[in-house]
Amino acid sequence: MTESKRGNRNTFETLAPEIISEILCRLPIEWILRCKSVCKTWHTLIKDHYFVKLQLSRSNNQPSSQVIVESWEYSQHISSCGVSKLYLLSLEDCKSREIQGFPLADVNSCPGLLIMCFFDGLICVAPDKDLDPVVIYNPLIRGDYIVLPKTEVGKVYIALHRVTLGFDPSINKYKAVRMLNYSVNSYYDSMCEVITIGEENSWRRVVAPYAGLIEPLCRGGVFHHGSIYWIIDKFRIFHGESSTSSRSREFILEFDVTKEVFGAVSFPPSVRTPKYHEDREFSLNLQLQVLEGGILALMEYDGQLLHIWRLLKQNGTQVVGYSSYRIELPYKKASIRSLLCPSGTENLLLLQIYGSFQQGRRRRRRGSPTIKEELFYYYPSNKKNNQYVNLSSLRIPYSCFYLWCFKPSLLSIKAALLGHL
Repeated sequence: MTESKRGNRNTFETLAPEIISEILCRLPIEWILRCKSVCKTWHTLIKDHYFVKLQLSRSNNQPSSQVIVESWEYSQHISSCGVSKLYLLSLEDCKSREIQGFPLADVNSCPGLLIMCFFDGLICVAPDKDLDPVVIYNPLIRGDYIVLPKTEVGKVYIALHRVTLGFDPSINKYKAVRMLNYSVNSYYDSMCEVITIGEENSWRRVVAPYAGLIEPLCRGGVFHHGSIYWIIDKFRIFHGESSTSSRSREFILEFDVTKEVFGAVSFPPSVRTPKYHEDREFSLNLQLQVLEGGILALMEYDGQLLHIWRLLKQNGTQVVGYSSYRIELPYKKASIRSLLCPSGTENLLLLQIYGSFQQGRRRRRRGSPTIKEELFYYYPSNKKNNQYVNLSSLRIPYSCFYLWCFKPSLLSIKAALLGHL
């Protein structure tokens, strides 16, 4: 080794651990994992709780550069198959790699598994038509998972249940919140259960304000600024009220994770309301997302226009802003299955486009149509140039998939149980 190289190495080694941590936490997660193998010092530093918190904080405050692609065979229905394969898609270099799926060995014993939510780099998985097991794990850390205690809810017909993770800063603990739509003897009702992870051995019931609760075709709630938000199912009636009441303009349900109380976001009369309760097809691409600047937004594509409702809190009151613009799809017979704002802005959208496309001609006859799902980057402001960039080079092996924004972390759920946050 030359003197200059030896001097550079010694200079880096003399840096304080806090400085090295600040440098390493700015790297992509794949590079950080590789850095663990550089030397024992870096391996110890990256596994330290201080570095994990630093990387997690930076990841949560930056636009998402990663997307989880959950894929399965077209011949299967998502409610009847196990957890499908998961791929981590890097938006910076448009490369994908398979990551750890369901961590338990006996996947077949848990049919109909669904991804419920992502939070702080953790994945929450549970069956579609059963309440147990609920498993939380970090897909980047092998063997790091927990199984939550079983619910005490008796035998009921489960119409829908969703589990969402949140964080309670007052006790420095994660909480899991389950929203359940069920029926008993043709009586339809809803239920909410909460459990403090690592502190409680059973779920607690919290009074829910609606009989319908959450929209069944929208997957997962969103944790934002201390609360979890869901889209309300407008097909159901309220407890003791008609859907034509003053609460009919409430479209988003809010749950304060610390106080464990419900609220609702009501759209003012001057603002156009979502139409998914009138045309069920719109529910397929109705989504809650967090935009740049920490703004929670509800998005709906109605076949022509993308409608965006921005939710802001001013002096403790929710204020709803509205805008829309037209999206011209690259194919005529196509629709948007899901859309994401991975950069946190509306200047770049990641669209999952689904449709039936012709395969060509043979003897002057069109070939049989084929169902396709493709990924596209969409640039709304690119009016003159090509607004679409096809991401078919990713080569996702299965014909159907679902997109999730993902902010990877090195957080160990087992360490979180011990309060090492």
